[in-house]
Amino acid sequence: MIYFYAPESDAIVNQIVIEIGFSESYHDLVRDALQWLLGSGGEPKLVIIVKIEEDKSHLDAYQKTQHFMSTRDQLIAKYGDEKSHDTYKIKCAINELPDSTPKLYRQVKTEIVASDWVGPLSAYIELWELKDGQPVLREPRFDVLPVPENPRSLVLRITDLIPEDRHVVFPNFDPSRTITVDMERIRCDMRIMKKRTAFHRAIRMIRPSDGDEDDSQFLA
Repeated sequence: MIYFYAPESDAIVNQIVIEIGFSESYHDLVRDALQWLLGSGGEPKLVIIVKIEEDKSHLDAYQKTQHFMSTRDQLIAKYGDEKSHDTYKIKCAINELPDSTPKLYRQVKTEIVASDWVGPLSAYIELWELKDGQPVLREPRFDVLPVPENPRSLVLRITDLIPEDRHVVFPNFDPSRTITVDMERIRCDMRIMKKRTAFHRAIRMIRPSDGDEDDSQFLA
């Protein structure tokens, strides 16, 4: 959510909503966008849909390979709990099974490879707005991942960010001004998200009992 704050009246106006979908379907994202545009009394002015999709079939095939299973077994031998050792019939690499500690989680993070646990990602962006009272696409959707040969930038209008009744507050307000969003920063955030997702999935396999205990302080 991107909002405009008017300090003199302590008013907050929701200008832009960002709907990000990873497991959520495109249909659900569009439905949410339309609800925002049609059911919020003129707020927001713009809804940005970021749809991220994972190639699960590629991941499933890879996780059946000897290479992945060898990597998984090595991680379980070093960091696994009793449940994972029993499930995969793996002998502990040390004298005692390790306890869940922040140090153990940090060590696991240094050894996992994101692509072992998360399939190839693709992502695109759509901008939805009201035109003559009807929700419409502002422009054709554009790809974020994989990086296109001719990547596009996300361009926002100054009028997307500042409510119409506040334009007069700004001297020499130019409604044609735009702001370009750094897409490489967004891609960087997606890579970070991929690593975090990989870590959570790895922990669920390596130390499934930790999930049973719901020890979220180490997974944060």
